[in-house]
This record gives sequence, C-alpha cells and structure tokens, in this order.
Amino acid sequence: MFKHSLATLTVVAAITVAAPSCDQTEGETTMSPKSTARVAVNGVELYYEIHGNGSPLVMLHGGVNPSDMFGAPLDAMAETHQVIAIHLRGHGFSTDTDEPWSCQQMADDVAALLSKLRI
Repeated sequence: MFKHSLATLTVVAAITVAAPSCDQTEGETTMSPKSTARVAVNGVELYYEIHGNGSPLVMLHGGVNPSDMFGAPLDAMAETHQVIAIHLRGHGFSTDTDEPWSCQQMADDVAALLSKLRI
C-alpha cells in the first residue's frame, strides 16, 4: 500500500512540475461583456455575463474557477454566438447556501437561469 501511494504521489508531482504554469492574464477575456446581472434561482443569486450576439451558447466553468477563466475561447465564440458565461452557486460573484452542492442542483440552477432569460 505504501509503495503504491508513494508511486502515485511521485507521478502526480512529476506531472505538476512538467505542466506549464498558468499566468492569470492568459485566462482573461479581452472582450467586455455586453451585459452582466444576477438572477435569483433556487435560493441563490447566480451571476452571469452575456458576450456577443447570435444563437445562445452557455459556458460553464469547471472546478472552482468562475467564467473569467475562458479567455480567448470566449472571445472567439462571442464572434458568432451570444455566450452566456455563468458563475455557478458558491463560485465567483454568485451567492451560496448551506445546502450541499450536487451536479443535479447546479444543473437545475442553470436551467432556471436560462428559463428566466427565456432561452
């Protein structure tokens, strides 16, 4: 067990050292949002930004990074789409509750936000 754990930690450390570092400016979008707002859904206020025009495209962040992590891809997609970049509950500029997070709850939040935007 110890050898397996040590081998796993060594591989993770090697990958971490070999991975390119992420400069904060690499993730920043150069395009200002067309609009920003918060919408009350399911006991929280979700913050979102809208960039560009066209058919709607929802961008969801991974992990704990809010929508500003999208950077250049957001700018590129906003050239042809109305990009809706959402901060999920408890992330970025959105509020949180004491309830535990779940994928189902966050999906319900996004669906409620899109419904309020009539999308």
